Amino acid sequence: MTTFLPTVTVVILSVLVVCNNSELVPIDYDVDKADVMGDAVFTVPLPSDNDYSDQPDFTDGALCYEVQGKTGYTYNLISDQCVTVNSFYNKTTMESRANLIKAISVIVDGEGGECHRVKVKRHHCHVYVDGNPLNGTFDSDGIRVQASNHGNKIFVSLPNCLEDGLPGMTLTISCSQAEGEEALELQVTYVDGVRSTSHGLLGQFWNINMTKEPYVGPYRGHQMSAEDKMYKVKILDPVKGDVVRSFLTELEQIQWDGKELPCLYAGSSQASSTSKDPGNGNVIEGKYSDYQVEHLSSVNFKYRKYREGGECGKFDNDDNRPYNG
Repeated sequence: MTTFLPTVTVVILSVLVVCNNSELVPIDYDVDKADVMGDAVFTVPLPSDNDYSDQPDFTDGALCYEVQGKTGYTYNLISDQCVTVNSFYNKTTMESRANLIKAISVIVDGEGGECHRVKVKRHHCHVYVDGNPLNGTFDSDGIRVQASNHGNKIFVSLPNCLEDGLPGMTLTISCSQAEGEEALELQVTYVDGVRSTSHGLLGQFWNINMTKEPYVGPYRGHQMSAEDKMYKVKILDPVKGDVVRSFLTELEQIQWDGKELPCLYAGSSQASSTSKDPGNGNVIEGKYSDYQVEHLSSVNFKYRKYREGGECGKFDNDDNRPYNG
């Protein structure tokens, strides 16, 4: 049986937005069940209105994949017409030698057309807007940035990319701990006005259709049966409906950072294929290195969608290293 999965997406450490039938719909998710934890594990929550009659305990599950990246490099998470979100990966002392997200940069066009940047660094949870330290609340040009009373959460509201005067993306950037180390968590709590052509390590899952179906067949030299709880997920073209790529997932109770999550776990540590079996491709389009940007304020990478044909040179010389911190 094929189940259509409404699209969901989130950034750097969690996911909170669903797209049904090519229309984005804000969903109130329990953050504990929609998180990207530890070594940059992305979760795409699967709404409970899907048919999981074959797995009744999976109603709060998610599609999970890892992009561990490379130490000292910056990767794009979301790229759309008027906004781009980047994340800087830095090394950790954990035994796994995984990377954690240490800085996030949001480049966005304001309602007047001028580009702005919000940068958050995990160290002391420092926040900068247009290169200046955040002092109280920034509220200008359709962009609002405000810190929580304790200063460990940053709330960012962005304009709508497609229609002036309407809210667009709302982000919560949290300065948190992962395995006892400093890390950043990004939750996308609301999205409107993004296109089906959005891209980035997370943005490519916005406003598209996916299907899930039980998988019985060869996998890594073994024959999988229904008892193995494997599923094939297919990503469909948003216009034509054709299958763009597919990959195999395993239904598991994954535990990251002390939290259990029923999860369709997919891909390798870099969201690539786990085997050469038919129909088991990469989770993301291309390979993880295709999403590398030069620095936190860069908008250029292989699948760039921000300001197509235009540039935002306002911060080109501000981050001349992968991490200006």
